[in-house]
Amino acid sequence: MELERPCLSWIPLHRQLAFDLGEGLEAAPAIRPADITSVPGLVQGGAPRAQCIESGDVYSDSSSAREMKKRLANYSTAKDGNVTPKDVEDFASEVARTAGPNSGSHYAKFHGPTKAICLWAVAQGMALDPEVIFTPDNVERFVLEAKGLEDNTKATYRSALRLVGERVTTKAPWEPRPVRFARRELAIPYTASEMAKLADWSKALNTELKRRTVQATIVLCAGAGLTASEAVAAKACHIRQLGELLIVGVSGDRARDVPVRAEYEAQLIGLCRRYPDGPLVGLSAASTDGSNRSDLISRRMSDYARPASVPQLLCSRLRSTWLLAQLNSHVPVSVIAEAAGLGTVGFVDDLFEFLVPVERQVAMTLLRGQL
Repeated sequence: MELERPCLSWIPLHRQLAFDLGEGLEAAPAIRPADITSVPGLVQGGAPRAQCIESGDVYSDSSSAREMKKRLANYSTAKDGNVTPKDVEDFASEVARTAGPNSGSHYAKFHGPTKAICLWAVAQGMALDPEVIFTPDNVERFVLEAKGLEDNTKATYRSALRLVGERVTTKAPWEPRPVRFARRELAIPYTASEMAKLADWSKALNTELKRRTVQATIVLCAGAGLTASEAVAAKACHIRQLGELLIVGVSGDRARDVPVRAEYEAQLIGLCRRYPDGPLVGLSAASTDGSNRSDLISRRMSDYARPASVPQLLCSRLRSTWLLAQLNSHVPVSVIAEAAGLGTVGFVDDLFEFLVPVERQVAMTLLRGQL
């Protein structure tokens, strides 16, 4: 007995599916699906719930995902019978609901690709069983054999069907998804031990110019939070005393005044006295011109011999160290952002894991609103 040619009116026309679905179904051997006497995808006395969702009503069901998977298992081959287009429609709708039951938008994401692969599977002689259809190999075959679909559409279908397969099967060999690495905007700050090693290294360098460059870089970036390009441009004339504060005046697009952290004040004053002219880091005036200031220090550092125990000196890590020190000093994040020339406080996310725990009594005092 030949299967009835399915009515494709319920396949969204804009998908432009060209799988020769009708011919495939007519040529396919009879599939023996489950005895579907009560379709869980139907609202009693009304249209399928799939239609309700597509018309704008969000499907709401008190059943848990586990219960939905049990209902879905009822579609597995159990007794003789012929697959009809309605069987495929009901099965695909239930799969889509099981894969994305939380909202109509999730359902809509899975519905089209799911119906398409189910029709393709029936044409291949497969049973309407999630464990049979939604395997990695079948998903890949389906998207590769699709006719008339753009590559970006195939990629969308593949992505959706992989998610469906992971959510509705228990035996199919889907690989666990790798853990996503959080995107980090800031460099990792140095530890206290690493900063001590950098300080010792800066004193042991074999020329005055090398010692000057490294020490000035550490003081300006870890002591005042300057970027690499700002550190290259800093001169003694940009440093001034304001009461008890030692201020670094930063010019350019992010012009601002930044107080130097107390532990670096004496060292910066010494550098200004020894090198009153030119950039404090020791780069020639000619080298500070142009648009590549940010990598001048790193290129200079690459020429300096460094023991394996000493970390690489990076301005970005020194600046992160300054940001972390300010957070650990309980400086308001808005104040830190302004001093750093930042437009947001997103740096807190990257540095949160490095914060020093606050003692309980200190925390209580801070929460009370007293320092």
